[in-house]
Amino acid sequence: MKNDVGYMRFGWTVPGKIGPAVIRNKLKRWCREYFRQILKSGSEFEVDINVVIRPVDDEFFKKLHYEEFKKSMDSFFKAGRVRS
Repeated sequence: MKNDVGYMRFGWTVPGKIGPAVIRNKLKRWCREYFRQILKSGSEFEVDINVVIRPVDDEFFKKLHYEEFKKSMDSFFKAGRVRS
């Protein structure tokens, strides 16, 4: 959602159903790194973002690579899916 603070804020929701703490923490690290790279690139978004990671197959997140994660996040931003 758009915000009035003048800069991007982000968070994430990673429920326990995703898998063990190791997997959940890996996904949170990837989120932090992804948004760190956006901020480094100089992109100025005045939005609040909450990434919600939903459970799928038991093995899905174990096999997921950062490149695939980044590609899906990039497609989200390119689609402009920010609510007012």
